[in-house]
Amino acid sequence: MGYFDVFVWITKGVQFFQAAKDINDTCRDENLSTTQKATRIGADSLFMVAQAAEIGAGAKEKSSDKLKFGTRIAAGTTDVVRQIAQEGLGVDTLCTIAYRAADVADGSIETGYSDKEKLEKYIDALKAAGTILSNRVLLGNTAEVACSFTKNMVRDIRNKLKSNPEFVKAKNSADIPKLSEDDKAFLKKQVKELEDLANFSNLKNIPKSLSTDPVLKNYICPITKRPIREVMTLDDDRDEIPIIYFEKDAIADWIRNKPETAPPSWPTELLSLPIKNPDLRVCRHAQYAIEARLKEIGKDAEIELENLIEDFPFLVKM
Repeated sequence: MGYFDVFVWITKGVQFFQAAKDINDTCRDENLSTTQKATRIGADSLFMVAQAAEIGAGAKEKSSDKLKFGTRIAAGTTDVVRQIAQEGLGVDTLCTIAYRAADVADGSIETGYSDKEKLEKYIDALKAAGTILSNRVLLGNTAEVACSFTKNMVRDIRNKLKSNPEFVKAKNSADIPKLSEDDKAFLKKQVKELEDLANFSNLKNIPKSLSTDPVLKNYICPITKRPIREVMTLDDDRDEIPIIYFEKDAIADWIRNKPETAPPSWPTELLSLPIKNPDLRVCRHAQYAIEARLKEIGKDAEIELENLIEDFPFLVKM
């Protein structure tokens, strides 16, 4: 059971109690018509029954695979119906559809009804969609954080430019002013970092300064101690195996040079050494989340860089 699976089971428990709360709120809502109340209460009640059946079937060891799979489908279907009754086809409903579809697909693999290799890509895509949609509020808030990050970089550059008379004279000019070596190094570093973020698709390493980003901080490589660009994780579905993400190049170098030594965070008590490539796999849904975040940051960096170069054209030549 991976990170996503643990998240799904916790969510299922929370959703059961949320449905009970929704029934209570619906009964008290004087703005709803009798038909609307009946529809919502009916959908919530059906969902609670199906969800309880699924949780019970999953907890009971003697439950057959057909029963487990059937209750999973029932819970997923009633959950979607409940969301539509509450909100229509909004973001929450789309998120629920993505999660529940991935959950049912996982169930079909676990019970042997479907082939893992055929469904794996689709499941990863659904998990990625669910992850991004469920974090819509976080991503909405972190848009300001991304903007703040790139704006702070540009502010530092502008402050440096304004503090030097030579820079002030060079405003709106393509001629490079006389610069100290320290000033040259600072400007080159800052502008290069902005350019890299703006062209995020070609970015090989994410700047360590983005380690505190609300999304990227969830994907820090224990080897490099910086946000991960290409994600690898442990290829083991046992419940006791922790969720660990590694930078692809970093863990590849480790396996090549120090296979007999465990990298940071490696569960040596659960996985034997030496480390082999088959011990790891690409984590697609985490990769999709990282790409979505970098795209957001990159767009803001591109705008800030264009504005900066418009004021100080000589920066293009540096």
